Order: sequence, then C-alpha cells, then structure tokens
Amino acid sequence: MNNRVPPGSNEGDVYKILSLVEQTIFYNDGERYTDPMFYFAAEKVYQNKLRELETKCYKQLTEMELREQIRKEAEEQDGILVTFAKGIQITTTKVKKLFKGDSN
Repeated sequence: MNNRVPPGSNEGDVYKILSLVEQTIFYNDGERYTDPMFYFAAEKVYQNKLRELETKCYKQLTEMELREQIRKEAEEQDGILVTFAKGIQITTTKVKKLFKGDSN
C-alpha cells in the first residue's frame, strides 16, 4: 500500500486489505490471527524446508557414494587390465624367444 498517494486514490488497496483480514478471520473460525498461530505456521514452514534440505543432502550423499563406488571399480578394472597386459607382454616375450630358438 502506497501511503504517499493523494487521499482516495488507494481505495482498491484498502478493500484488498480488508478482504484479506475477513478471509483470515474466516479461516481462523472467527478468531483473530495471533502470535501462536504465526509461530505454528512458521514452524510448519521451517520443518518442511528442513525435510527438503535433508532429502537433498541425502541424495547428494548417495550420488557421492555412487561416484566413489564407480571410481573404485574403475581402479580395480584398471588394475586387472594392467595385470592382463603384463601377462600378454610376458607371454609374447616367451613366444618370441621360442621362435628365435631360446628356451629360457
């Protein structure tokens, strides 16, 4: 509501505010809006936001754990591939020696 406008030019705002007050009283079973009502509503919003953040953090943690598991498996696979490559290299060396006539 703009208090700096000429008198009478903000009647629409006044009616909107009065309507909001009437709606509030109606939704509160004829009671005015009190501090305990505010604190209850604020606590409800706070708890919902807290649950959202916990869910988000849990998902992020789960994603981090999944990435870590994938990284570990990739390292294991790399280790297996390195071992396999070394085995091929040893076998290739032995085969070359056999073709050259070396028995060692």
